[in-house]
Amino acid sequence: MFLMAEEKKAITPDELGDLIAKVEKAVGAFDGTTEKIAEFETKFQELDTRLDANHTEVAEETKKLRDFLRAQHGESGAKDWLMSFNDFIRGVYHTRRYGKLPEDIQSKAAVDPFDSTTAATAGYLVPEELLPGIIAMQDLYGQLYPRLTKITVPPGRTIKINQDAALPAASWRAAQGETIVHEATPMSFGQDSLSTELIGTYIKIANELLDQPGVNFAAVAASRMIAAVVKAIEIGVLQGVDTTEPSDGILVDGNTTDDSGTTIAANTLAGYATWIEAAVAGHDIVYDTSQYQLFVTPGKKVNLMAQSISATNLPGALAWGDARAGAPDRLFGYEFIAHPAMTYSAAPYAALVMTSMITLAETGRFSVDINSLGTGWTDNESWLRVFTHADWSLGIAAYHHWNAYT
Repeated sequence: MFLMAEEKKAITPDELGDLIAKVEKAVGAFDGTTEKIAEFETKFQELDTRLDANHTEVAEETKKLRDFLRAQHGESGAKDWLMSFNDFIRGVYHTRRYGKLPEDIQSKAAVDPFDSTTAATAGYLVPEELLPGIIAMQDLYGQLYPRLTKITVPPGRTIKINQDAALPAASWRAAQGETIVHEATPMSFGQDSLSTELIGTYIKIANELLDQPGVNFAAVAASRMIAAVVKAIEIGVLQGVDTTEPSDGILVDGNTTDDSGTTIAANTLAGYATWIEAAVAGHDIVYDTSQYQLFVTPGKKVNLMAQSISATNLPGALAWGDARAGAPDRLFGYEFIAHPAMTYSAAPYAALVMTSMITLAETGRFSVDINSLGTGWTDNESWLRVFTHADWSLGIAAYHHWNAYT
């Protein structure tokens, strides 16, 4: 038996019309989908670009944070800059004593860091990456030093720096065609000579301590010694009464004349306000709280803080801040700094200081030196020294105001 092929059914015009309509609808839907895909792709690209930008920004901020933490606390976050500093000192000690570095220290060049005959290695100084750690170990001293304008002067050299002797003043032209009247006291310049003097300190350390890789005594000692040098410099800049210091300080050369003899009548907000008013009357630039800092002794600041929590002085103190949360760091807009060197002839003083006007001449960073021979073979000790050379110029001394308490 043979099967007959199925006959194909003819499409009617209505069915053809429906089919065409469905195809057109599908094409329209496809076109719409294509447009949406393109729209989504554009938005995706925008989001991708923004995400890349965010990743870049986050990466930059993360790097800044890591650099900051690395500088402050070392690679591990546990202040291992101290270990690095100790390795530096121990490497110097071994290079001096044995002519080579310890086996566990391979990061430093095997040269004598203090070989003054070789220009490339002369006067090896404290590594820069260790300075944040050193600064972190400073006490109340060290608040003035970072604010000074610093220049580098070779040791044993005297240089002259130009500085303002008087600030400029302007005048109006009297009439058309006339010249500007010459100011009676025009801006003038002067010179100040800076000759850096050696300043430093040293101690004796048992060689066993320098040989121990896990003991950071030498690094701690050197850091404390650097803080002591900073302390001596700051005392000189503020007091300047020691004959061995290269220049006078603010409490010697600073201005009290324009204050009309006005002392600080009492260690109160009113007492400071009266004195500052007199200083501003002498030089209106003193009112610039962005440039001036107010220095007092820690005792006077604590005394003012204690008054601020008493019933009698509380109304005025509330304008200062909540002393219960700690001594506020500003007074009448001035940065309010407690500094132990604000004494003169054993008496406490206050000073309004434009620290940026003070120029500190240094030979460079603090040098750390070791005499590995010590005081003798039987002592088994080495001498550790920290030193620099420094001198300073107060700028226009009259613009630094200081006064005593009655």
